Amino acid sequence: MHEQQLSALEVANLTRLARGAVRRGLATGALSLTDALINPYVQSARVADVIDWVPGYGAHRTRRVLAKASVSEYAYVQNITERQRAVLSEWVA
Repeated sequence: MHEQQLSALEVANLTRLARGAVRRGLATGALSLTDALINPYVQSARVADVIDWVPGYGAHRTRRVLAKASVSEYAYVQNITERQRAVLSEWVA
């Protein structure tokens, strides 16, 4: 493999590990959704996926919360506004 490919693999592995830690933190309650949404490794994830990581939130409940916050199901965390983050954190808390 070339150096550039190895570097990309390393970044991808770090991202997966960091997202796994966020996912575990949300599952155990050690991490709030507010903290998860500002995590740099979660910025390229879809908002719906991050909310799905919260216990008790499945696809249907996640869609309802996203609709109340005026966030698309397909929106990425890095593209939502501070107001939308606040609304999501309030509803999911």
